[in-house]
Amino acid sequence: MINNSLNILGPIKKKMSLKDITSIHNIIKSENKGTIVSKIDFLLFLEFINIICKSKKLFLFLLKSKKKIIGYSIYSTKSKYLISEMKPLRLRIIFNLIKQFYFFNIFNLIVKSMISINLFNNKKKNKLNKIFNLSYLAIQKNFQSKGYGEFFIKKINMYLKKKYNLKHLFTEAKNPKTVNFYLRKCKFKLYYYKIELFKVHKILIKKI
Repeated sequence: MINNSLNILGPIKKKMSLKDITSIHNIIKSENKGTIVSKIDFLLFLEFINIICKSKKLFLFLLKSKKKIIGYSIYSTKSKYLISEMKPLRLRIIFNLIKQFYFFNIFNLIVKSMISINLFNNKKKNKLNKIFNLSYLAIQKNFQSKGYGEFFIKKINMYLKKKYNLKHLFTEAKNPKTVNFYLRKCKFKLYYYKIELFKVHKILIKKI
């Protein structure tokens, strides 16, 4: 049963408090451990969030329970914009990762920018270039498995459908638990597979 105290904020297009950014940062470091964003230092993360809040192509949403941030999501009007909008930070992110000896993540960043192998034809990939992308999503651990993530996505999708005539949404996942959440709870469908760094990523799509 969904708690009535839940509140969704966004898209956030104003300067955020340090307290709220710290809460998002903590969730990412805990629940999105494999991502490059989870590895950069806090000052660089501040700039990452500020770019999203100023961008017309990226959207940050927050899920709150009793005024406490328990989840976040980042959508992009096209998946490429999450990389292109961060261009001013790209070199600093690389140097930041080098300083912390995250060499694997540096290699991953380069691969994401240049190389990926699609196991199906380019028509499917081209379709994804024209639709919204759910780029990041996480719910704080002690609030998981309560229907909050499903509720969060559903409400955001309703907003985007009304505001931007959203018809389709896609996301990418490789963790079996995450894939299962999107397929079973959020009714995404498997669209195709992609290989990055010898790992198979599942591209999932949903009709809104």
